[in-house]
Amino acid sequence: MKKIGVFVVLVFIAIVGIGAYFYIPSPDGEYDNNNVLVDPAAMDRIKASVVRIVSATMFETQDGAHYPDSRSVSGTVVAEKYILTVAHVVAPDGEFEVMVPFQGRVTMPAKKVSEWFFLWYAHPGIPIKLIHVDRVKDFAIFELPPNVVLPSFPYAMGKSVDLKTGNFLYVFGYPLSLSDVNVRPGIVSGLSLPFEWNPPGGELLREDFFMVSNGIISGDSGGPLVAIRDGAYEFAGLSSSNADPYVVLGAAGRIDAIREAILNDCPECPDELKDFFKTDEPAKPAEY
Repeated sequence: MKKIGVFVVLVFIAIVGIGAYFYIPSPDGEYDNNNVLVDPAAMDRIKASVVRIVSATMFETQDGAHYPDSRSVSGTVVAEKYILTVAHVVAPDGEFEVMVPFQGRVTMPAKKVSEWFFLWYAHPGIPIKLIHVDRVKDFAIFELPPNVVLPSFPYAMGKSVDLKTGNFLYVFGYPLSLSDVNVRPGIVSGLSLPFEWNPPGGELLREDFFMVSNGIISGDSGGPLVAIRDGAYEFAGLSSSNADPYVVLGAAGRIDAIREAILNDCPECPDELKDFFKTDEPAKPAEY
């Protein structure tokens, strides 16, 4: 009887082992639908490269009245001295939105009198220089001051063309303008923007964006969306917009579209930044 019991246990272990063998994720060169293979401890290196950017703008209307405007987004340090974020942190010139009692938001003609950008670490913050804005693909590039050294995104730039519906993502950012980096899970829920979702640049650029569920919140805009390829982190997209604070559905810019624009349509972008986006090798984070 004892031998029969041992035999049953051994058969059970064999069956479970064979089943586990077939279901354990294995490297296949594609993006993963889970985070089983990643090293959670390595996430701190990504968090160290994510910053919060605040803009302060003063508008002047046609009647001479002045209105302040402030925006807060997330961003990622790349190539050691540059920050990648969304274009809508830069207020458009020529119009200003103001809250009017009983009418809501009203747009009026106005010109920008001044505009400042800085990293939100401590008052009054670290000033940063705007290099390039692409409102069609919704991204902007800033430069850090020479005496400021922050860790760069430490892993490879991804290939968002390889993304598939259901792929797992990590969302990094400063949702609701929190004082620290927040990390949440998400999934690729659509490979382009649906007709009902208006992209920042117009109706013909829906393929430059993809949809994300269970992740993007107001304030995350500009933060990195990190996909996992065979257990390795890759920068796959840039948080762009969300439906509203209570609907966990968002849009993200494809890193491929951003890379193409930086390499081919950004005369202001320095060579060292372009070299960063040319390579598929993981970046070497700066010492700090």
